[in-house]
Amino acid sequence: MGQFSYRALNKTGELVVGNLEAGSKKEAASRLSKLNYTPLSLRKKGGMFQPNFSFKLKVKPNNILIFTKQLHSLIKAGVPLLEALHSLHEQTIDENLQKVLKSVTAEIEMGSSFSNALKKHPNVFSVLYTNSIQIGEVSGNLDSVLYEISLFMADDIKMKQNIKKATRYPMMVMIALVLAFVVFITFVIPKFIPIFEKGGQELPMPTLIILGISNVVTGYWLPIIGLIGLTIFGYASFYNTPKGKLFTHYYMLEAQIYGQLLRKISIQRFSRTMALLNKSGIPLVQAIEIGGNVETNEVYKEEISKIQQQIEKGVSIAGAMKKSKYFPALMVHMIAVGEKSGTLDDMLYEVSEFNNSEIDQMVENLTSLIEPIVTVFLGIMVLILALSIFLPMWNMLSFMK
Repeated sequence: MGQFSYRALNKTGELVVGNLEAGSKKEAASRLSKLNYTPLSLRKKGGMFQPNFSFKLKVKPNNILIFTKQLHSLIKAGVPLLEALHSLHEQTIDENLQKVLKSVTAEIEMGSSFSNALKKHPNVFSVLYTNSIQIGEVSGNLDSVLYEISLFMADDIKMKQNIKKATRYPMMVMIALVLAFVVFITFVIPKFIPIFEKGGQELPMPTLIILGISNVVTGYWLPIIGLIGLTIFGYASFYNTPKGKLFTHYYMLEAQIYGQLLRKISIQRFSRTMALLNKSGIPLVQAIEIGGNVETNEVYKEEISKIQQQIEKGVSIAGAMKKSKYFPALMVHMIAVGEKSGTLDDMLYEVSEFNNSEIDQMVENLTSLIEPIVTVFLGIMVLILALSIFLPMWNMLSFMK
């Protein structure tokens, strides 16, 4: 016979911690089952992980998603939480995630809850993640909560990939254009200056502009680099202030091309977060507060905070949202219907899915819209550079004739 310590949930979802004697781990699990306990952890006394508190470790979102899906499958199959974490710790190939899981497992073995152990790693597990897990532990629906979290994370990762897809092509073209322009005015144009001077002809406007830029860049390149560096540093310092982020995010939302996309992304993330938390049983005010913490756009974060204040005064969600210009009328209407019919989480999911499909379509449209704009801009740049070289040469040939 051996001593086993356990942490489990009883029939009412309350956490129970205790010890029992059994001949094996399987027998101990059987005895807990007879007591109508759902085991969270079960281990033989003696030998445990030493905590490895790697608070600043970061793990790729894809690896966290895989871990969440695997943990959901194991918990759904009836594997005790601690045993499932041990198994995933051994299987994962991400070294940082291994260290985090080792620390989390050690915390649980010392009596901590799963959610509290996760909260010690805020760089890895978000506030949304840990709060949802906490509700899953208390309600006894941990497997369902893990499934919902995995869906949320998959959507979030897909959204970020779509944004990168929409911005990658124009950024690469613009960088190539800037580099080509710098090479042209610093190495190509200076070779033609002696020829232009010998011609004695009045130079056309495109050539004068390019020559002026070339003289400034070649003569003052060091101060220019310093000025660019100071500008970047100054803006980065400004952006890291609350007012700086709010100012930047406000004008990003007002941008003609990306503004609507960014609005839909914020609405999709907020509605999905609210749907997940509301379905998990988290109180409405707390859910909105978490939704604000998850939001990355400062303008929407401020608007969500105002909505929370209105709800605390007794205003409905739809009523509070109606006062903001950043939430569309269709979303407000659907949430109002959900509040009246008691299907708020379903309506929030509908809003999330609707915006998700619109985001996909907008990314495709943006890509097809940006390509001709970039092509036209590229053509204009090439034309100006070509004219700055060939116009004076044509003038010289005409003069010689």
